Amino acid sequence: LVLRISDNGKGLSSSLETLLKSHTLGIQLIYTIAVKQLGGTLECFNDKGVTWMIQFDYLSLAKA
Repeated sequence: LVLRISDNGKGLSSSLETLLKSHTLGIQLIYTIAVKQLGGTLECFNDKGVTWMIQFDYLSLAKA
């Protein structure tokens, strides 16, 4: 299962690793719920805007 959210704005000035270290509430919530609680992966692409991609293993979600 893939959740992809994109925009066509100016993009982000930081990498995903830098954003995760910044301790902003929104990023920390997304990371905690998607990765730590639901076992998904979080990726960020910064090309002609920004794309966030969260992937879940369907079978893992069924057990959660």
